[in-house]
Amino acid sequence: MDSTKTESARRPRRFQVDPLASLATPEIESGYAEGGPRFEQLDVPEIPLQQRIEVLSLEDVQPDPWNPRHILPADIRGEYISGKISARVAVQRWVKAGEKNAEIADQIQTYRSMGVSLLDQGQINPITVAKHFREDGSFVWRIESGERRYWAKWLMVFDGQTDDCTIHALIRDELNPTRQAVENIQTASLTAVGEARQVARLFLDRLEITPESEIARGVPSGSDDYFRLALSPADRLLADRKRLPRGFWPALEEIMGSKRQHLERKMQILRLPDGLLSFVDDHQLTERQLREILANPEELWERLVMLTIEHDLTGPELSRFVEGEESDATMQMILDHRSALPVIADEKREVDITPVEAGEGEKDSAQVFQRRIVSFARYFQRTRQSLESDEDLDHTLDDLIQTGEYQIVLENLELLVERLKSRLAEL
Repeated sequence: MDSTKTESARRPRRFQVDPLASLATPEIESGYAEGGPRFEQLDVPEIPLQQRIEVLSLEDVQPDPWNPRHILPADIRGEYISGKISARVAVQRWVKAGEKNAEIADQIQTYRSMGVSLLDQGQINPITVAKHFREDGSFVWRIESGERRYWAKWLMVFDGQTDDCTIHALIRDELNPTRQAVENIQTASLTAVGEARQVARLFLDRLEITPESEIARGVPSGSDDYFRLALSPADRLLADRKRLPRGFWPALEEIMGSKRQHLERKMQILRLPDGLLSFVDDHQLTERQLREILANPEELWERLVMLTIEHDLTGPELSRFVEGEESDATMQMILDHRSALPVIADEKREVDITPVEAGEGEKDSAQVFQRRIVSFARYFQRTRQSLESDEDLDHTLDDLIQTGEYQIVLENLELLVERLKSRLAEL
């Protein structure tokens, strides 16, 4: 028998991959076709030509605690990151939370759909991981990109859809925040808080302020205190440097697709205290909403957040609500408001917010739809002049684009205009 063939048969299989293809997801590849930025235009470290893909146990893989995208609800994530519960228990609690909260249930359904696709079509794109060594010398594989696929696979295991507790992973030498940012930006949209963390992560990485160095100073793993360092005075951030490195802001602008002024404004969201920051992230408040809240005294932030969620206030509505002609009375009303406004503690305890339901006699969907259309028309009638200003329009449109809601708005507005014109012609 040929000894070469025998040795080859014993050798574990290794896969050769195109380094750019290993970064690309279908969403990213579509960006190429649409003229989006190529990876070689970004400041991403050179990728070795030889890489390998391995099949890893889900139990041996762990999301990056410093990934700006948070998938699990804050309280569950905190216990998981701290090592108090396993990934399997985290999924169990996540699903249980979805039974009581419609927003969480919708999120879980999105990941279940992704998991079903993984099972039906196979895992086309591997997650990317690197070794992370513990203090005792053991290690886990930490995820650089692909955390959404990781939790989707866990959901399939939890639901009993598969007994396969493995996932395909591309092995990296080390995690890279820039590659992670590219993945985050090019796939599903980040929340406003997620974008703030993402800017801060890149900002600090380029100043060589790493999570590991801050953990040594007592910052808990995955804590937003690390991201808040980006708001520190320049003398602390720059250390022995006299100024920021050459090309610092242009590089961040290229990756994030926004100008320096906008990036600095995004990071101001991190001024919110821990419990409140996680809360608005879980409820996906927009940058415009948070900007209006932060423009007020700190003692009002929490109550304005709760009013915004309870009454589904937009950024412009929130601005007019606080800055109306009777602003003193408005402020007092906010301070006196007690309906569904529990204190949000820094330990991130869960706060249950029940959405405002339709009034009596309006449970019928047609009646609710009619009421909202009329409110929509009256809203524009009241605010027509203010929306004519470029600044208000730009902020509103930016919110729609950043949240990815612009497409459904365009489609429905076009349909509404078409139906309205048709109805007018019939009268």
